[in-house]
Amino acid sequence: MASPPSQGGAPGGSELVSATFSTSGGTVTASCQASTVDPVSASQPDGNTVAVLSPGPSDVEVDFKRHSSAVVATGWNGEPVRLIEE
Repeated sequence: MASPPSQGGAPGGSELVSATFSTSGGTVTASCQASTVDPVSASQPDGNTVAVLSPGPSDVEVDFKRHSSAVVATGWNGEPVRLIEE
């Protein structure tokens, strides 16, 4: 489940908004400004390999190798939104 955006502002605005997405494999934090999304951080609790497969600007995809899980997020209406969790 995503955490609430870390900064306010009108949806679709020019302010930077961040959200954190947690999966069984790890945690991804992404930031969004308008429709551009960027990865901020990605980590696994056991310290194993995290691969950023797509670093933005239209989507962020992070693969958690050891746990066979991934997160794909995009910018929508000025906020990072999770599209897929595997």
